[in-house]
Parts: sequence; structure tokens; C-alpha cells
Amino acid sequence: MTNYHSHFGIYGYIKQDNKLLLIKKARGPYQGLLDLPGGSPNQGETNLQTLVREIKEETNLEVIEAKKLFDEVITLNYHYKINNKDYILKHSALFYQVKKFSGEIKTSGNFEDSNGALWLEKSELTKISCSRLVVFLIEKLK
Repeated sequence: MTNYHSHFGIYGYIKQDNKLLLIKKARGPYQGLLDLPGGSPNQGETNLQTLVREIKEETNLEVIEAKKLFDEVITLNYHYKINNKDYILKHSALFYQVKKFSGEIKTSGNFEDSNGALWLEKSELTKISCSRLVVFLIEKLK
């Protein structure tokens, strides 16, 4: 039997010197994978407020300027297993490109959602090591 669940999040695409900023996921369907910084809105937050808060929490960076990458919400399905049980995540995402930011990334995490952030060249990324969101975005922006 397959279990289904949905998640909506707002994610940041952050590049510097041809490197992409990713986080190491500490929990959830993407646990152990590299993912984009971001997450779900709190009640009453705008999309941009969510982006700014999530990036600060997960990477320690301050967002100065960001713009939507696409006008629409992207929905992807991701199959995974936990304790030999099948799950399908219907993951809906709104992507922003962070054009300006300040601060230094934190390389260790709070282990609640992120085990730290890191800069990686696209050539260092593989489909096996990255979340479905990262794979989608890299392919879409080629």
C-alpha cells in the first residue's frame, strides 16, 4: 500500500561564482539529500517573507533582493520508502532567485531541518545526491 501526502514550499535559488547554495536535509522525504533552502509559510506570511525567514534559518544568509523564477507553482511527485513502506510526496514549489544577499553561510545545522549549507559546482551534483527539486531546477535552467 502506498501512502500519499502533499507539501507546499517556497525555495531559493542562490548562485555565487558559478556555485549553487544547497542545504543538507536532516529529515523528511529528502533526508540525506542536498536540497534548496526554503520551506513552508507560517500563518500570515507572504511568500517573500517565508523565503527570507527560511533562508536565514537554514543558511544564515540575509536576503536583500529576490524575484520569482517562474510565474507558476511547480508540482513534482517523489517516491520514497521509510521502514519498507512506500510513500509518494506531491511536492508543490514556488521558486525565487536570490539576486542579492549578505552574510556567511553556516556549515553546521540545527538538525531540525538542515544539517548545514554548502556551495557546490553544478558539475559536483548528481541526481542521486540531490532532491527532486534541485534536479528539476538544474534541468529547467539549462
